[in-house]
Parts: sequence; C-alpha cells; structure tokens
Amino acid sequence: VADGLTITHNAVLGASLPRTGYSAYYLAIVPFAHVFAGLVGLLLSYSVLRRYYTDTIAALAAALVWWGTHVCYFVSVEPTQSHALSMAAVTLAIWASDTIRRVGWTWPRAAALGVGCGLMIAIRYVNVAWIVVPAVLLGPSLLMSLKKESGSSVSRFRYLALAIGVA
Repeated sequence: VADGLTITHNAVLGASLPRTGYSAYYLAIVPFAHVFAGLVGLLLSYSVLRRYYTDTIAALAAALVWWGTHVCYFVSVEPTQSHALSMAAVTLAIWASDTIRRVGWTWPRAAALGVGCGLMIAIRYVNVAWIVVPAVLLGPSLLMSLKKESGSSVSRFRYLALAIGVA
C-alpha cells in the first residue's frame, strides 16, 4: 500500500520521494494501512456474525474480539506487525467461505476466497491452519457434487479452481 501510494504521489505531484521502505513517508503510511486492515477484519467478522445472531450479539462479539484478543494491541500499539493484516485475510477467507456456502459460488466470491486464503498464508505461514474453516464449510457440498454428475458440480469445481489459482 505504501509503495503504491509513493508511486502515485511521485507521478501525480512530480515529487521524488524515495521508494526505500524506510523513509518517513513509509513509516507514516504503513501503520494507517494496518489500522485499516484491522478495522476491515472486525467489520468482516461482524458481517459473518450478523448472519447467525442478532445485531446486538454480533456487535458485542466483535467488540469482544477487539478487546479480548491481541487485535487491539497490535492495531493501536504495534501497527507495523502483521497481526492486523492476518486478521483481515483470515476473516476475508471465512467471510467468503460462509457466503459461498449460504448463497452459492460466483466468480467474485471464488476470487475473494482465493485472495483471502492466499494472503493469510503469505502474511504468516502459521495461518495455514485456518484453511480448515473453508474446508469444513465448503467440503461437504463439493463432495456431494462429486457424487452427482451435473453441470452445477462442474461449475463448482471451476470456481474452486479459480479460488486456488488466485491463492
């Protein structure tokens, strides 16, 4: 994010900010991007929770995620650490998996699943454990598709291939 903003800033304003990753410009932008990622992660978790619980309970649960885990610390005190980005990527993968399970496969949902899974593993390799959630949510319908020889099963596997390819 910081590098993209630096390139844009240099091109639009004709500036020559260094693209070293260590300049004051980067040190100012990176924490804001991580705070934004932490908020996106909380909003996505709230969105998933709202599907199963009332708005009040979902809001309380999202607040407990904020205060009851290390998210608050890593977003406010250590915003340059990868934890906020990990939360955003993991919740994107869970949100996409839950949406696909409830509504069905589409190209954008498959791409969101692939981006979420790919980012969560690229950010921190230990996040690979979270792959269990999409596997549990989507596995049964994919296995049932194998038993049925229909056009919908072929399209599901095309979407799954897209998700894997994006990851």
